[in-house]
Amino acid sequence: MKWLEVVEPYDFEAMISSLARAHEHTRSASGGVAVIIARAPCLIHERPALDRWKERVVEVDPEICKGCGLCVKTFECPAILQPEKKAKVTIDRTICVNCASCLHACKEGALQLRDSRGSGASSSPRR
Repeated sequence: MKWLEVVEPYDFEAMISSLARAHEHTRSASGGVAVIIARAPCLIHERPALDRWKERVVEVDPEICKGCGLCVKTFECPAILQPEKKAKVTIDRTICVNCASCLHACKEGALQLRDSRGSGASSSPRR
C-alpha cells in the first residue's frame, strides 16, 4: 500500500481534503488503493465526553426540509428519522448527541444548530 492517511472525521475540512487526495491518488497512473483511517468513535457511544455540546441542539427546520431523504440515505445517522418516503425528517432526541456532524448532510440547510439556552442563535452550512 502506497497511500494512507489518518484523519479526525469531525474536522470536516480535513476529512473532505483527505477524501479528495485519496480520490486523486486512486485515479492517477501510478495510483492504487488509498486508505483513510478515521480516528474517532461514533459519538452516540461516547455520551460522557459530550459535555462540550450541552448548550446546543440540532433541529430540523420544517419550512426548509423538502422530505427528499438525502440526509437519511447518505449520512446514515440513526438519530435522523424519516418515517415514510417524502416525509420531513425528524431528530430522535433520545439518541442525538448534538455533535452537528449531520449539518453537512442536508443540501437545503434544513438541519440546523441552535443554542439550547434560548438565545435563538443558529447555524446551517448551506451547500
